[in-house]
Amino acid sequence: TRKDIFKTQLRAIYRASAYGEVRLMFPLIVGIEEVIRAKEICEEVKADLTTSRYRIDPDVKIGIMIETPSAVAMAGALAKEVDFFSVGTNALIQYTMAVDRGNTKISHLYQHLHPSIIRFLKMTVDAAKNNGIPTAVCGEMCADPLATVILLGLGVDEFSCSPNAMPEVKKIVRAVTYDECKLLVKRIQKYTTTDKIESHVRAFLMD
Repeated sequence: TRKDIFKTQLRAIYRASAYGEVRLMFPLIVGIEEVIRAKEICEEVKADLTTSRYRIDPDVKIGIMIETPSAVAMAGALAKEVDFFSVGTNALIQYTMAVDRGNTKISHLYQHLHPSIIRFLKMTVDAAKNNGIPTAVCGEMCADPLATVILLGLGVDEFSCSPNAMPEVKKIVRAVTYDECKLLVKRIQKYTTTDKIESHVRAFLMD
């Protein structure tokens, strides 16, 4: 709705790209039309800067945040339009579960190991792999040891978590193999409750 502000931001990013690698990522995508329009505006900005003789990287990578159920449903089509996905698990869980984490009466329903969330993540990662692009995951889910092995098994390429969570996440990543985690995900996909998934993964980590 504010193309003028959007263009100013893009101009700054593209001018910075002349001095080092940068990437663009658009948040809260709900449909492919938004991505196509955003990319068109990117091309307009690049053309303006080139005409004005500014140095830019013409091949800045463009990605999107997967934060809404509609983006998951359209992941296959969206993957054809971008260079990478980043799954914002905090928002995705909130919108999928229809839960406001700040509401103490229903915050217990905010479950990042809910079967629906794991299926949504699988759909997203599969769509990305089928189109040759990487998937990153960010949010509180990345800091949970139980979730770490699931994300590995799903084939997630990059984790983004808080610095205080990194040592434990690294320890887990180094202690397991991809094949083990892949088999774990295959096993938990038959479960339809969060409790069963948690107990199975906890037993796996104990072993």
